[in-house]
Amino acid sequence: MDQFFLSFAVMLGVVLLVLGAMKVLKQPMIIGYIIAGTLITFLFPHFFQHSEVFDQFSQVGVVFLLFIIGTELNPGMIQKIGSKTVGIGLLQVLGSSALGFLIGIAFGFDTMTALYMGTATALSSTIVILKLLGDKDDIDTTYGRLSVGISVSQDISVMLFMSIIAALTAVGSGAMIQVAGTLALKILGVVIAIFLISKYVFPYFTRSIAESKEFLLLFAIGWCFISATAFYYLGFGMEIGALVGGMTLATSPYRFEIAGRMKVLKDFFIVIYFVLLGSHISFTGQLNWRFILIGLFAVVLFKPWITMWLLKWTGHVKKNNFFTGLALIPMSEFSFILVSMGIANGVIKDPNLLVMITIVGILSILISGYASMYNHQLYKWFGKWQKYIPGTLSRKTKEALGTPNDIVLFGFGKLGSSLYEHFKNKKHSFLVIDEHPAIINHLNTQHINCLYGDAIDLEFLQEINLTGTKMIISTIRNVDTNTAILKVLKDKKSDLIIITVANHIHEAISLYEKGADYVIMPHYIGADHTSLMLEEFGLDIEKFLKNKSQQVESLKKRSNDFLLEELLKK
Repeated sequence: MDQFFLSFAVMLGVVLLVLGAMKVLKQPMIIGYIIAGTLITFLFPHFFQHSEVFDQFSQVGVVFLLFIIGTELNPGMIQKIGSKTVGIGLLQVLGSSALGFLIGIAFGFDTMTALYMGTATALSSTIVILKLLGDKDDIDTTYGRLSVGISVSQDISVMLFMSIIAALTAVGSGAMIQVAGTLALKILGVVIAIFLISKYVFPYFTRSIAESKEFLLLFAIGWCFISATAFYYLGFGMEIGALVGGMTLATSPYRFEIAGRMKVLKDFFIVIYFVLLGSHISFTGQLNWRFILIGLFAVVLFKPWITMWLLKWTGHVKKNNFFTGLALIPMSEFSFILVSMGIANGVIKDPNLLVMITIVGILSILISGYASMYNHQLYKWFGKWQKYIPGTLSRKTKEALGTPNDIVLFGFGKLGSSLYEHFKNKKHSFLVIDEHPAIINHLNTQHINCLYGDAIDLEFLQEINLTGTKMIISTIRNVDTNTAILKVLKDKKSDLIIITVANHIHEAISLYEKGADYVIMPHYIGADHTSLMLEEFGLDIEKFLKNKSQQVESLKKRSNDFLLEELLKK
């Protein structure tokens, strides 16, 4: 026991030192855990040699992690993701898995090992994606929602894959029909059990114990272990059991309380898992670095490429496609868990595969951190290469762009909606272009002529028919986007009136120099208006109160702005 506490103290000491370095370097903490494990093994080669307790602790961390993820997979959340996004995620997993499988076969791995490897390289880390998006406050952007939706659909697909593999492993070399039948019955039983328990058992039970926070926490932990153990004996594995156990609580009104209280336990135990994962990395073994480099190519280049291709074919705009592809670079924790399961089940004979997959995963997470930090700069450099990705603008988009309009408005936010209200009664034909799907859906319900598109997409801009168009208005506060609009549309028709928006003086001057006819600067307009108001009202309180009443009435009439803000959050 004394030896265990000493080992535990040494491990935590090394982890804290490495995490301090990671914080200074602004790297993801998950990298620090893995590097700490590698460093411990390098400094103390026999540190984890007889570490059954550490192994069990790490298993608890994985179980808690999957249980908490399960609590988030409620039907409403899956519905919010959207069937199209789920389909993109599943197709991306199939495409990336196929390439990974072929790489495995080419390097001489057997079929099952190559299948594990292909699936591992196809998955993206929901945890890392959420962390990187949260750091940039991009979770509620279009590409942020796409990234999270695709990664969650990957989690669902790997759950099914792990179920199938666990069942096949459990029955050994039984007949395929018998295997399929047994698996189908088990899955059907699980689905029925989830439905009955989550709908009829847990709502009553959790309501009766929710008054005691300690009781609720102990119940959640107990149910987590019960479901994990039950699925282990059913042949699915503890990991699947924990995930399904969490899903039975996904519709509970107390799921956030449960997940929040279990998160501290999960964070502690999962640290041990990733430290042990890092301990498997040994640069003295027989590592195939050519395999590692090609695997990294599949994760860092091919996976984003196939994601961009699928998004392009489903009508999404190029910038969001590019950002989503970059966001999905980091390899998933499920990848490590999956390969670990394969080794534990005896399906994967070469333990070095886990080491090589782990190295690929670490490098992918490192690269994703920088890709997320500099995604706008990377889009400037490489976004134009998307023209080599198969797929073109849809017929509907080309027809809409080919129809002439008096005024084309880019961006339907607060400013855009105000300008539209001004112009709509003047009998001008109008086209609104916006990159937010929720805004486009809203405009369609209002029967406003609109189109989903990205103003920085040069191919998109070239398709706009400017015959008869008198004015272009961009309410997008991005100087690069407005520069693209000026460059393409002014070249096509020099007598266009083009109005743009800028946040800073130097941006406004730059846009004027590039051909803008008027640049709106919201901050300065507000300041100028306030100055004029002060000059007119002076120190007369009655004038201020009268203006206040008029302002309140005006704001109430502009409830559409509040609706637009809510739509942008969806």
